[in-house]
Amino acid sequence: MSVHGAIPSDPAPGLKVVLRWLESVSKNDIPLMDSALAPEYRQSFHPKSLGWAPFSKTEYIAFMTKMLAMFDDFDIDIHDIVEAAETYIVHLSVNATRQVGVPYITEAVFTVRVKETDGEWKMVDTKEFMDSKFISGFFASVEQSK
Repeated sequence: MSVHGAIPSDPAPGLKVVLRWLESVSKNDIPLMDSALAPEYRQSFHPKSLGWAPFSKTEYIAFMTKMLAMFDDFDIDIHDIVEAAETYIVHLSVNATRQVGVPYITEAVFTVRVKETDGEWKMVDTKEFMDSKFISGFFASVEQSK
């Protein structure tokens, strides 16, 4: 379980919190994830045709707790990071294996807004653009395996 790829050698403070969040996902470390997210955090999923409603921080943490528990490993390969003010666009691939042996190999783009409050950087909003074909099939297979 790791995060690797096109990571700057000296990331800006705002990017460090994004990388901490990605590390928390790769390691299934929910307390680390919680520490990266502002209380008002919001996660939305795209394309909107997926029909997923946005999550609050509490809803996102609950979702990720269940989601990450399905995997034996979770490898994140960052292809590109673009910085614009307090916004980061991260293009990445995930290569993971579900506990039942089904591979989870997908690609996504995250647009992440961060802010500094009292000297601490936190993520406040993430828009996740997913491989909708893969994700739809993945969750259908999860339902079938229950």
